[in-house]
Amino acid sequence: MKQAKSRCLYPKPAPWSRIQARAKGAGMKVSPFLVACALKRDAGGRAGEPLVLTAEEHR
Repeated sequence: MKQAKSRCLYPKPAPWSRIQARAKGAGMKVSPFLVACALKRDAGGRAGEPLVLTAEEHR
């Protein structure tokens, strides 16, 4: 199994507060929330459709 890679994010305080609030509202920690957001299609795609991973791979 491959080792997970670490990535750093340095948002300004206002966006960080919004990210934390949205993650909390989704019942998730910030890191998994950001990964979930990054793996969804943008407004041009079908909502909720993964970009990279299948549902099984995501789990």
